Amino acid sequence: MIFADAFDHVVDSRFVELLPSQYLGINLPLGLTKFMVLELVAAILILAIFIPLSRRAESGEPPRGYWANTFES
Repeated sequence: MIFADAFDHVVDSRFVELLPSQYLGINLPLGLTKFMVLELVAAILILAIFIPLSRRAESGEPPRGYWANTFES
């Protein structure tokens, strides 16, 4: 039995595992690292959620639905 390092999944690297069970992954180009990619994903999600909410608030329309109320609070 081969034991892997317990911190392999949190160490920053230029290799991203797509399917850890089958060791499929990609090498990131241009000096990008896993944390940089995750920061971009988080920024895109925040923009995708809060830009529509801010437009709705600007128009004066009340939040409707569970998700709108959750993110507004």
